[in-house]
Amino acid sequence: MRYSRTANAITMTTMHFKLGYFERFMSADATVRRRRTALAWVGAFAGALGGAGCGSGDPPGATPHDAVGSGEDAVSPTQDAVTGSEVYCTGSPCRLSWKGVQWNVSSGSHAGGGTAQSIVTSDRNFYVDSATGYLHTRISKNGGAQWNTAEAFATTNTGFGTYQYVVHGRLDDLGDIGIVWSGHLYGPASDVGADGENEIDVEFSFWNNEGDFGPQANNVDVNSWPSTGHATGSPSWQGDYKLAQQGVTDTTVRIVWSSTSIRYYLMNGVVPVTGEPTQLAIPAITYAPTNPTTAIPQSPIPFGFNHWIYNHVPPSTWNTGADQDITITDYVFVPQ
Repeated sequence: MRYSRTANAITMTTMHFKLGYFERFMSADATVRRRRTALAWVGAFAGALGGAGCGSGDPPGATPHDAVGSGEDAVSPTQDAVTGSEVYCTGSPCRLSWKGVQWNVSSGSHAGGGTAQSIVTSDRNFYVDSATGYLHTRISKNGGAQWNTAEAFATTNTGFGTYQYVVHGRLDDLGDIGIVWSGHLYGPASDVGADGENEIDVEFSFWNNEGDFGPQANNVDVNSWPSTGHATGSPSWQGDYKLAQQGVTDTTVRIVWSSTSIRYYLMNGVVPVTGEPTQLAIPAITYAPTNPTTAIPQSPIPFGFNHWIYNHVPPSTWNTGADQDITITDYVFVPQ
């Protein structure tokens, strides 16, 4: 869950490196420009928005448990508030139960900070539909031209293993150039490392048409950020790709994280977590650095989902003025 990007001035085959969050600034002699805005940008645009486990291979400190996800009860009525068919989080911190996982739901700000568009979350934008048992994230109107976003992280840090989720629908075109949707791992959400450390991303966005992203260009990036104590201001590695999903009704995303490598699979359709990767939407990706203890997160960290807006305020007429809702039909973590 990063809220920053760099331009395309640095290119190594398919790899383009991003900066950390907006709190970090580029040096004057840097050859890449900021793809995030500074705090002043937040002040200028804030008015446009409403306020609103582990197996033997896991790192020390992981919480032992079996696979969680598919087959677990989707809703815990004793813990969650219900409005119609939408089941919301309750309590402080506000938590929602889904797929055997307790999720800390953000309200008002994102875990990593960010620009004005990504800051204003609503805890009503991360919910379970009691009729289907599916999880939803959404970007919602909050009066006038204002939009609120969504974010939540698992309350339990998890380590090496397979993380898989299924989204009903396409992720290659989210409608507006600034919309970002992601299922990812991010340590600082639970105070594991600092910003720019302990992060594994798969992010879907046109990134406001910056660099080599846009409707006719790349629309998904995958990356790994360094382990605790090794932040450099950039990912250890990043790959940018073009995803094309005409006619696709479901998307399966799988992240296989070990102490020495990270493998990423984006698949069309619903693929069982126990099965081999099939129906690949882009070629399988493996990141296996020569310095894995530095370049790959080594500590248990939380998995989360976010749905936000990067460096751009959609017009009030975007999406015909309606909320944008994304449906996640499944999530499972299988410890290594």
